[in-house]
Amino acid sequence: MEKIKSKKNILKKLILVLVSAVAVMLVLNAVLFFIGLKIGHFERWTGEQYFGEIVEMDGNSFVLDGRGNKEKRTVLIGNKTEVKKGMKDSRKDLGVGDQVMVLGPLDKSGQVEASFIRIFDPNDPLDKLPKNLPYF
Repeated sequence: MEKIKSKKNILKKLILVLVSAVAVMLVLNAVLFFIGLKIGHFERWTGEQYFGEIVEMDGNSFVLDGRGNKEKRTVLIGNKTEVKKGMKDSRKDLGVGDQVMVLGPLDKSGQVEASFIRIFDPNDPLDKLPKNLPYF
């Protein structure tokens, strides 16, 4: 009888330790999430996302062609627009035929004000634009 009570006490203590550990992890994750919000860690990803191929370039803008040529969007490139290909800045590499992902809101005229543009490298098999993504 004494052994059963001892095992029950050990089990209760183990459950208490596990529940406490989960509670601490949840609180820590919540704190880190709110710190990330406070410092703007997630800010860049809050805009609209557009995927497609550049079909026309014109100075500080380009035309993005969605899947199946259903819709085309004009993308505006501002001074603060970040353009990346892999890990390097690639504003000068942006050109017709590039597969890109664009982040940014639509303005009143329906043009995308790009805050971030990611160029997919066609020579890298791990860096191709996924085929199952909705373009826009």
